This record gives sequence, structure tokens and C-alpha cells, in this order.
Amino acid sequence: MVVGLACVGGPPARPEPSTAIVLDKMRVAFGWREFASHDLGWMIHGSSNEQGMNGAFSQMLNPRGLFVSEARSELPSIYGYNGEIVWAVDHTGMPRQTALGSRAMQLGMTWVGSGVWLDPTNQRFEIAVDPEHSDDEVLALDVRLPEGGFHCTIAVDRLTWLGKEIVVHLPAGERRIQLQEYAAPQGFQVATKVRQTGMSGEVSNYSIESVAPMPLLARNPYEPRTQRPLDTRFLQEVPAELAKVRITDSGHILVRPRIARQDGGWFLLDSGAGMNCLDPEFADTLGFEPFGVVSVIGVGGVKQASFRRGQQYELGPMVVSGTPWLELDLGILEPLFGVEINGVLGHDTFARAGIEIDLDAGRVWVQNPDTWIRPEGGTPLVLDQKTPCVECSFVGGHQGWFRLDTGSDDTVTFHGPTVQRLGLMKNRTDLVSVKMAGVGGVRRGKRGPLGWFELDGKRFQRLPVTFLSLAQGALNDSMALGNIGGGLLRGYRVSVDLPGGKLFLTPSE
Repeated sequence: MVVGLACVGGPPARPEPSTAIVLDKMRVAFGWREFASHDLGWMIHGSSNEQGMNGAFSQMLNPRGLFVSEARSELPSIYGYNGEIVWAVDHTGMPRQTALGSRAMQLGMTWVGSGVWLDPTNQRFEIAVDPEHSDDEVLALDVRLPEGGFHCTIAVDRLTWLGKEIVVHLPAGERRIQLQEYAAPQGFQVATKVRQTGMSGEVSNYSIESVAPMPLLARNPYEPRTQRPLDTRFLQEVPAELAKVRITDSGHILVRPRIARQDGGWFLLDSGAGMNCLDPEFADTLGFEPFGVVSVIGVGGVKQASFRRGQQYELGPMVVSGTPWLELDLGILEPLFGVEINGVLGHDTFARAGIEIDLDAGRVWVQNPDTWIRPEGGTPLVLDQKTPCVECSFVGGHQGWFRLDTGSDDTVTFHGPTVQRLGLMKNRTDLVSVKMAGVGGVRRGKRGPLGWFELDGKRFQRLPVTFLSLAQGALNDSMALGNIGGGLLRGYRVSVDLPGGKLFLTPSE
């Protein structure tokens, strides 16, 4: 009978309250009126064990969503938002403005974590009740920024109408934030005990110890920090062109820095790496001690790694003192490159100099950004996850941001979300299967021709490119459409000017 069939799946689903009703209940439980009563905002202080290091943190924020968050440990950092610009200062003291997914993640994480997301007068998020992840104890909310780049699920306690857990959905996995204890020292609820589990399982704990009204300050505390660190100098007697450069058969760029005043062996020059890296065996020979723990996101997924305390390193005329390194097993690269690779020079290097590369000539220059006479023209660079990104266009009238990744030998690699959204493999019979190896494993994709692709006013016709399918990893990002590798840069001298925020392509000599 029909009635019997209707009961096969169990009792009918409980009707959930509307999103508007849930948010009203949460505002009352949180104490939004009290939170918004002090227009200058609030100062929060606490202690932490983050990335395996004990430290302290502070936050300034106001009801309008402006904020500055600072972590003080062996790897300190600051990030903030002044109402227009999202900015950060990394563990080496290097400032930057963040864009694309990094910008969205900083805004989303801070606004959701602080209660700003509940503002009834400024609906920053798309919010919907999520019955699939709700149960008798918690009601789940699906929370997203409309422009993309931030998506989380908030589990709300049905008794208190306060958040119990935030699950942040990232291109490479999930980050879980448990809100374990609450207190209301200023009339609104604050999660005083927080436990965060990263994508590779590393755990960080935070404890809020004080909440106080912000005083009226003489200067705007939310304005971006722009002072560069004083850890870099350039030797005038050393030429900008590197004496030892090797271009592998695969098209990767290898250089030989001096590490702790000795020959460091071969290093990959990789603008797509968010930090300078050392192979653990080489770091051991240098006596660089390990500390902390971090999730490392690569082509094939996520793995866990440590940091290494560093000493001075030199690349051509550039001398950098005391920056830490990321420990990364680079054994996978030796059979690909034909030589042992001891490390990677990434963002920490590119942020401090103008780096020029001519793949065809096998030449690399390290320019002092204060005295460098730059080429004319150029196209703007922005930073996403410490990787330079440039705006490009391609067949079909599409336009968007692509990461510049000199650690890739591909021409253009389209991210899985881009391929799916634009139907780039739909009805294609001229594609062949390929594999991409990198940190975390191997990714599969398809390779075939693209009608045209344009970068910095240069149009590349019938370009062989790679289309990836959806899979967790660094190349599953939806805000950057894809990666530009060394394969596209043949025939040009490529000038990467992170200090000046530009990319220049000039014909190879």
C-alpha cells in the first residue's frame, strides 16, 4: 500500500525553524545588542598553543567588522582589515595585502569566530539551515561568502543557541573548530576555550583571558602595516646574475644558494611555494633544529610537517638573516630532476627581491628592489596564499586570476572547480590522460589544446594545457582559475616584482 511505502524511510523529518528565526535566537543568545553597544569595539587577549608552540594572542575588532589579530610565538603573525584592505604580516615580518581566497578566508574566519557575522544590519553571508547535518542536539547552518572563498558549517546547540563547532571547508580538506566553553564578561558571549584541528590532524588550543572595551586611540589601529623587515641586504660587489643555474629537462629552475655560509647544493626556485623549504636530511646536516607542526598543502593533498630554525642564506647579491624554514621531504624530486634537491626557495625569497628568469637562456637574476631599473609596462600582481597571481583571459571570453608558479613545468593548469564550472572538458574527444606529481601525492587530469590564452598582452594560440578534475589539494581552489607554469614562459625574460606588485614579460635575448 502507498501508506506503507511512505513509512519505509522512518518517521517524517522534523520541520526546522527558518533561517531568520534561527539567527534571531542566536543574536539574543550571543548578546548582539551588547556587542554592538560599544562602537569603538573590543580588545581581546589570551594564550595559545598553536602549531605546536606556546604563545599569546590579541584581537581588536568592532561591530562594523574591522579587526586586527596578532599571534605572538616563535612564528609571530598579524592580520587585519580596515574596511577596504585585508592585510597581513608574516612570521618573518614581511607585510602583504591579501587577495582572492586568502582575503575571503581571513574575513570569513574572523567574522564567524567573533560574532560579527550575526550583524542584522549588514548581511555579509549567505546563510541557510542545513537539515542534512542537523540532529536532535544541534542545528546546522551552511554559511558562505557570496563572492566565494569561504564556506563553513556551524553546528548550533539547540538548548543554548550558541555555536558548538565550526567546520571550515577548504580546497584541500576541512578545519574543525570546537567552541568548548563560554563566558560573558562584557554582556555578550565569548568562546573562552577553543580547540582547532587542522587538515593534517594537528591540534591548536586557545584560551581567552580578558575582554575589554577599546579605548579611543590617536591613530587608526586597523590600517595596514607596511614596514618591511630589516633582515635583508644586497652586496654591491656581487652581480645580480647568478653564476650557477640549471634548467632541468622538465623545465624547472634550479639555483645554488649559500646556506649558513656554505654551498647549499641545488634548490628549486618556486614562486608557488609559500615559504622557503629544506629537506629534513639536509637540515640535519646543517644542525637546524625542528620545531612546531603545520599542514602542508600540495598538488596531491595535505601532509604534516615541522619548521626548522634557520641561519643566514645568500642568493647572488642578496643576504637574508635568520628566517625559519619549512621542513619538506623532497626525495620525490630527485628522479624527476636528475639531481639531489636540498630545498626550495619560495615566497620568502621572492618577497625580498626582484627575481628575473630566462628559461631559454638558462639565466636568473636577483635584483635589489630599491635600485632595480624595471622593464616598462607590466601587469599587476596580487598575492593569494603567498603566491603571485595575474589576471588573464582565454578562449570563450573568460577572464580571471591565475597563480604564477615557477615550480610547475606546465603551460596552464586549470583548477578542477574552473573546469567543472566552465565545462572546459565537455564534449572533448581530443584530450589525453596525464599525471601531476607534487607534495601530498599525484593528481590526474586531461591534456589538450586551448584555442588561445592571453597574459600581459601576449596571446598564445593553440596552447597545450591541463584540465584537472575535482579532488582535494592546492589545485582545487575556485577563486584562482588555474596555474601558470614555466611552459608558458618560454621565449620571455620573466621579471617577478613582488615588492612592486608587477609582472613583466620581455622577449628572451
